[in-house]
Amino acid sequence: MTQSDSKLEDETVNLIIAAGGTGGHLFPGIAVAKLWKEKWGDVSFIGSEKGLEQEILKKHGLEHEVLSIGRLKGEGWMEKIKTFLHLPLALRDARGLLIRKKPSVILGVGGYSSGPVVLVAFLMRIPRAILEPNSIPGLTNKWLGHFAQIIFLAFPETSRFFPKGKIRVTGTPVRRELIPSPLSPPPRLPDGQAGGGETRPFTILVLGGSQGAHTLNVAMKNALPQLIRSGKKIKIFHQTGNKDFEEIQSVYQKQNLPHQVKSFFEDMESIYYESDLVVSRAGASTVAELIETRKPSLLVPYPFAADDHQRWNALSVVNAGGAEMILTEELESKLCERLLHYESHREELKKMSESLAALRKVSATEAVVAECRKLAVNA
Repeated sequence: MTQSDSKLEDETVNLIIAAGGTGGHLFPGIAVAKLWKEKWGDVSFIGSEKGLEQEILKKHGLEHEVLSIGRLKGEGWMEKIKTFLHLPLALRDARGLLIRKKPSVILGVGGYSSGPVVLVAFLMRIPRAILEPNSIPGLTNKWLGHFAQIIFLAFPETSRFFPKGKIRVTGTPVRRELIPSPLSPPPRLPDGQAGGGETRPFTILVLGGSQGAHTLNVAMKNALPQLIRSGKKIKIFHQTGNKDFEEIQSVYQKQNLPHQVKSFFEDMESIYYESDLVVSRAGASTVAELIETRKPSLLVPYPFAADDHQRWNALSVVNAGGAEMILTEELESKLCERLLHYESHREELKKMSESLAALRKVSATEAVVAECRKLAVNA
């Protein structure tokens, strides 16, 4: 063992993860943070003041520091001006946090709060990396690519946006409970049969991201009567988000259909396992989880996502044969027909599942953690 290897094994190093704004930024950071805490040292998040962000991190027992910084992308001129005027204060606050926390390495996972943190880390010569979970990088990460030492990517096609020598295509870290272990049961293929040959319901999971998606909720609500009239044996898991929960729950309760409706599902491992087909937005974390669990999907990209990145996320999976994409304007007319089609053509779902297996990386979380630790220890 070399002296460098010995140092890598023995030294405790601390990590700051700069992420926030959406679950697509937050959940990959959580996956990295949990593994890091087990192996190497302390972890702190620096993010926004959003209630959902703080609530989720608290549930996972992770420390969260707030950095106040506005958005640029998709905002009006007045808000952009306010953000620029506030930037010196954000940089000052970020510097104060880094001095106080004394991190060994910084990982930026996108979102506007990560910009000042990674930039100040560059000025302070603190080792730093960024993770881009989308096919099309956000404005912050495009800019931070010049200051990061390592750039982790979910999709190979994203390489064209960043300096080539810094790139590692790792995939997107996902929560550990979704990663198969040698003792895990094999992914249940969507064949409609239980282990003993007993027919089970065709099971659909509807996901709108961590905060739900009103368009998906409405489309699914409108599809329910026709699904029931079809006479097919169907079960539905539906994550609504907080705003639509009561209305959508009330609709399901009036229908004679097995269902579970929640504003947010905690036990995603068992729900993914039971589902045959997922109807979902195409956020980075959701796409990564679909790949990891080999679940075929109808992906409905959020049309107002920055740079239309959800459509490009969806296309990465569609082109690999693991999903079908439905645009928002087609959703009402197509959703029920496509659900019933796949209920009757489950062999197509099997092929999608097999295609998704080819997209899986060998533990993106392990790869990101290992590279960040080397970066810190070899600084």
